[in-house]
Amino acid sequence: MLVAVPVHGAELLVGPNEPLKTLAAAVAQAQPGDTIKLRAGEYTDDFAMIDKPLTITSVGGVAKLRALGHIANGKGILIVRAPVTVENLEFAGATVEDHNGAGIRFEAGTLTARKVVFRDNENGILSGAIPDGRAVIEDCEFAANGAGDGQSHGAYFGEIASLRVTNSQFHDTLVGSHLKSRAAETVVERSGFIDGKWGTANYAIDLPNGGKAVIEHNTFERAVTTSNRAMIHFGGEIDNPTGSLKVVDNQFTSERPLSTGVLNHTSLPVEIANNRFTAVKWVAEGNKTAQHDNQVLDPPQ
Repeated sequence: MLVAVPVHGAELLVGPNEPLKTLAAAVAQAQPGDTIKLRAGEYTDDFAMIDKPLTITSVGGVAKLRALGHIANGKGILIVRAPVTVENLEFAGATVEDHNGAGIRFEAGTLTARKVVFRDNENGILSGAIPDGRAVIEDCEFAANGAGDGQSHGAYFGEIASLRVTNSQFHDTLVGSHLKSRAAETVVERSGFIDGKWGTANYAIDLPNGGKAVIEHNTFERAVTTSNRAMIHFGGEIDNPTGSLKVVDNQFTSERPLSTGVLNHTSLPVEIANNRFTAVKWVAEGNKTAQHDNQVLDPPQ
């Protein structure tokens, strides 16, 4: 039997001149359905675990949540275990002992991030396996995240039900992938994946479990110094993956020799159509893909 969760709907103001000085204090006081509003400014070492539906946003500018050292909870600045929406915030500096510190650690419920900046964290967002978990990322920026070990990423989503990324920018990720998703369904649209002049990113988008994925209307720019020549990776980490991949109406540009648009490690249906490839050696590598109506300019010899 489903039990209705009471929705409170109050607004709680947080700031140096407010009764509530910290996000943690506001989360502790909040009721399900409340909105926490952080006044613009920097909040250092202000960490919280959320287990009730909340919206967290800022007023008067951007509220910046910054970790100055290793986070004692061993996970991240914000731990999400309920339906949570975050808007107009910045998460920076998240580090922990095992190098998996995250701006947001997503562990249960649903996560919606809008107009949020994740900067200089070991992971911008990191999720575990959440079979019914859903994440929506809109108008966000992931800048210079990664611990430099190849095991941390701009954003990493484990085995969740669905992920949608829209109008977001991923750039200058350190050694890891800009975006890694094991979601059953992944949609990435109208977003940018930019390695940076001396970038060291691995894949731009890594879909190691396969799944049903659509990647459309995005921009990919591969730097000469990146650690992997492929920009999109599909499958390769589990046996008998399911799903399909569509890569449609994207722009691919590379300065890296012998670069590849899509590396397919599955026997699943993969369609690559109506994309523009500039200075990219191969449209696709790996298992057979359906390719049509792609424009290939200046392919390296």
